[in-house]
Parts: sequence; C-alpha cells; structure tokens
Amino acid sequence: MPRPDFLSIHQSDPYRRNLPHPRLFFSPDDIPALRARAGAVPGLIEGAKARADGHLTGPPLDTANLYNGMVGVMARLGDLSAVYVLTGEVRYAEGTKAALSQTFDLPKWVFPVHEPMKFDHGSANVSAAVALALDFLGDALTEGERGGFLRRLIEPTGGLFRKVYAEKSERWVTSKFNWRSMICSDMGLALLTVLEHDPDALEGLAYALDGTLAILDDAPPDGEWGEGVGYWGAAIGLPIRFALALDRMTEGRLDLFRHPYLQKTGDFLMHATGPNGRVFAFADCGHSLGEAAAMLGLLGRKADRPDWVGLSLQYKPGTLFDLACTAGLSAPEAVPDPPTAKRFGTYEVVTLRSGWGPKETFVGLKGGPTMVGHSHLDINGFMVTALGETLIPDLGTWPYAHFIGFFDTANRRWNFDANATRGHNTLLVDGQGQRFAEDAVGRVVRFEPGGALDLVVSDGTTCYAPLLTRFHRWFLFFKPDLLVVFDDVRADQPRRVEWLLHYEGEAEEANVDLRVVKGSAVLDAAFLLPDRKEGWVASHVSRKFTYRDSNRQVLVHPENRYVAFSTMHAYPDHRFLTLLSFHRRGGAGWVGEVTGNDAEAVRFTLRQGAVERRVALDLEGLRAEVTP
Repeated sequence: MPRPDFLSIHQSDPYRRNLPHPRLFFSPDDIPALRARAGAVPGLIEGAKARADGHLTGPPLDTANLYNGMVGVMARLGDLSAVYVLTGEVRYAEGTKAALSQTFDLPKWVFPVHEPMKFDHGSANVSAAVALALDFLGDALTEGERGGFLRRLIEPTGGLFRKVYAEKSERWVTSKFNWRSMICSDMGLALLTVLEHDPDALEGLAYALDGTLAILDDAPPDGEWGEGVGYWGAAIGLPIRFALALDRMTEGRLDLFRHPYLQKTGDFLMHATGPNGRVFAFADCGHSLGEAAAMLGLLGRKADRPDWVGLSLQYKPGTLFDLACTAGLSAPEAVPDPPTAKRFGTYEVVTLRSGWGPKETFVGLKGGPTMVGHSHLDINGFMVTALGETLIPDLGTWPYAHFIGFFDTANRRWNFDANATRGHNTLLVDGQGQRFAEDAVGRVVRFEPGGALDLVVSDGTTCYAPLLTRFHRWFLFFKPDLLVVFDDVRADQPRRVEWLLHYEGEAEEANVDLRVVKGSAVLDAAFLLPDRKEGWVASHVSRKFTYRDSNRQVLVHPENRYVAFSTMHAYPDHRFLTLLSFHRRGGAGWVGEVTGNDAEAVRFTLRQGAVERRVALDLEGLRAEVTP
C-alpha cells in the first residue's frame, strides 16, 4: 500500500495547540501511572536520582571544551527533568531551570569536530533536549519563564534550521543517511514545543517532516538499516520520538507509525539481537539495544506485532522515555515464534538461530556493500553467541578520532582495526584487507533455511579484487551446536591467505586448533582443511591502540585480539574447512574428517558421539547434500 501523504496532512494544520505540558510523550494525567511503573522497576528511580543528584552537587559544567559542555547540558537537562517527572521534587525542577540557563550561555551549539558547519546534529540534539526539558517541567514553569526560554530557543535554532534547510547550505540536507533524519526529527520536537509562540513553526515542521520522510522513504523495504543497530537508534530512533509526539499532538491524524518502513523495521531489531541481548554489532555500532528495546514495544503496538512487544518487554525500562514507549503494554498471549533464519537483502545481513530461548545459538553474517555510512570492511564476517555467551564477537565501534583520520575512508580509517578487515572474522590476503569501493560488494548467492540445517553461501570476491578471483564463504549451521565454515578461495597467482577468528573468553590448551572458554561455555575450532603436510601457522595476535578520543578529549586504549590461521606457504588456491563447535565445559564437541576433495566438490564426515553426518558440497552448483 502507498504510504499516507503526511506532508498534505501537515499542511491541513492538524495540530492541537495550548495542550497542557507535558504533552510530547505523555500527559499530566499519565504521570501517576509512570511513577508507579518506575517504582516497580528495581533501581530505576534510585539510579535516576543518583545521576540527577550528581549534577546538583558535582563539579561545575565543563565549558572549556564545547563538546563536553554540550553533552553535559544535554545530560543535565534529560536527567533532572526526568527525575522531576518521576518524583515531583521541586529541587529537580530548579536544577533543570539552572541547566536551561547554562545551555543558553554556551557560545554555540555545534560540536567542534563539525566546524565550520553552522548547524549540525549537535545543534538539533541540544534543541530537542531543551524542548523536552521545557515540556517535562509542566506547571513547574510560570508562563513568563516558559516564554522566556522559548524565545531564546526559537531564534538561534528554529530560524537557522529553516534557513539552512531552504538554502541547502549544509550537506546533511540532501544526505541519505542518519544526519538528515536525526537533525530533522529532533528539530521537529523543538518546533512542536514552540508551536504557539513561533509564527514560522509550521514552515519549520514542514522541513522537519520532509527530511525525516526522505530517510524513511529511502530505507530498505524489509526494515533493515545499513549502518547497524547502533545507528538505527540515531537515524530511526529519533524519528520514532518525533512520531510519538506528532501522534499525540495531532490526536492520531498525523501518524508516522503508518509509514511502511516503521511497520517493518522491528524485524531488524528482533532478528539482529542475540539471545543474551547482544546485537550483531556491524558498522560503527555498540553491543546493546539501549532505548531501541523500548521503541520496539511502541512499534509493536502500532504495527500490531505481538512478537515485537514480547521481545521488548524482556528488557526492563531504564529511562522515562522507555516508560513512555511501553506504557499500556502487557505481555502478549502465546504467539508463534518468528522464523529462526532471516535474510535482509539490501545490505545482505543474515541471522540464524537454533531457537528463541535465552541459551540458543545465534549467528550473524554480513555481506552487502562496503560503501555505506559508518561501514566497516567486514564482508563475509560473522559473530556467534551460544549457551548464553558471545564467543565469537564483532568488535563493534571504537572511540572516534576525527583529527587523525577516523572518517578518512580514502586511507586512514582503515588503520583503526575495528573498522578494518583485520578487526573482523574474515580473510587477509597477502596481509591486505578488503577494498572500500562502489564495486566492492558481498552478495548472498544461496540462502536455504531449514529445520535442522541452515545453508548460506556469500560471495565476497569483489571486495578483494584483484587479489582474488573467487571468495565463496559457505555457512552450514547444524542446529544447535555446530557451525561449519567453508571457504573456496582462488587467485591467479600464489597468495598467502590468513583466516581470522576473534574470540571472547580465555584460550585453553586442547586437542583442537583453538579452544575458548567463557563461563561454562566452550568454543572448539578445528580445521579439516587445508592439509597440514606443507606447514601451518597459527598466530595469536593482540594489538593495543592508544589515541585521543576526539569527542571526549581523553586517551583511549582499544584492543584487537584474534587468532590468524594460514598455510606456511603461498598458493593460488586455498580451501578452509572449519568446524566451530559449541558445548558446555566437560562436554564433547564435533569432530570430522575429509573424505573427498577435488575440483568440483568437497566431501566430509561429521561426528558427535553416536551421531554421524556425511556432507558433500557442490562448489559450482553451490549446493550441499547432507545424509542422513
């Protein structure tokens, strides 16, 4: 179905004015229920009060560093105003007013790393923080106080936002990634707050809607986000905040939750999250859902998806916004489990799992283009969570270093291991990683989910061109405890190929190529190919970096730890056949042997106790035959 014409609805001016504050995410009548729910979550109010009290009694705001000043005032505004809502204690309202004054005393609202820009996402983020604080304070503000703060908000941000957007004077205005929706949706919140006081607010809201819709309209139809779950939280999570406020202030007449993308995107959050809550952290992404967990509940209510609601309610709310998103939700009655295998085709993200319980095995696989905002050179990389532990991780993001090349995609970005191929579970060829190029794309060429076995084949050849003429990576997931990875690697001259495996836990001596133990969970990695007759190298590597975080201006020391497996000599063709077996300490993993290896096929046998599987891989037809 075509999406509603939201801009036309906006032009009809469906907005309710002069609603009492709070009004953006909840009403004054909702506050008692919010307080009751917060009180039922162990530690929520106590933790929120501790943060707020830290602002009231701690050191003064750091204004010598503008980044710290901006981040500091946003934290103060958010924490103090939220605790005022949850407790009604006047000292938190007074603290919020003081933080508002501090915010307007800052010389500018632009993150220093983004200068000479005149309006960046920091400008919008601070504007939204001010708007929410003014909303949450409700009748703790006199009309004179509220009007004074609103006047100070309208001119430097509302007017400048309209000017920049109309003139397209900053590149984010035409961006297809997170900045445009972040800025426009946060400015939408600010403009909804000043609606009665700014005669140009409707014009600004039209721009805010235009930018937000441009991103939602261009997003993949199956709901994924190419910058990972972390940047989904910025690119889509902030529009969800805006959508909730629009829905409330128009009494449902302008309901962005009816956008087709928002009707689908909960699937991405659900399938990209492992059983232990750890997300598949590809791109510049953290490891947890954060506020996205609560947003999933809101999306589930709006899209009538009880499976999304059920997953959301597995996470305890941690913030006032979490409480607002999950207000009125209750655990759904028994619903069928979603599919255990999911392919998101635009960015070729595949997730496999043995089931939906908390101790099931979860595998995340990554193909897709390399040229994506915040992307890493991670094609054909993967992560695994099993038995409640993440044993094979994706490193996720490292602290940003704007001034020494963190975003220099032509060169220096790839010297940070978390961004580069060396930081992922894929291949190095002659010591080199993948290319960042428009034609460097990983493509899933076989996706066959099944009851007992999932098969995925991904072609990452172009990412290594001209070093390789073929890189087909096969994943055979024998549920619940064995992942077989087979790599068919070919070149037109001898190459040295290193097979990288990152791990979490402690390596222990065992009769396998690598044993990793984390808690009671064990990973055994064993290579059936290549043949060891001409030598074999296993390099245990730990690379520790030291550099200055350009945002916080502190030294950081991230580390990349992995094992690189390779033949001793260079060859034009390589075949790696790896068993990754997961079991409890004291248990037994899978073993195997190769029974055939020729130009057209690889055949091998797998055994665990009395269970035996015979596998034949058709290398040209990209098919697997498993018996019994």
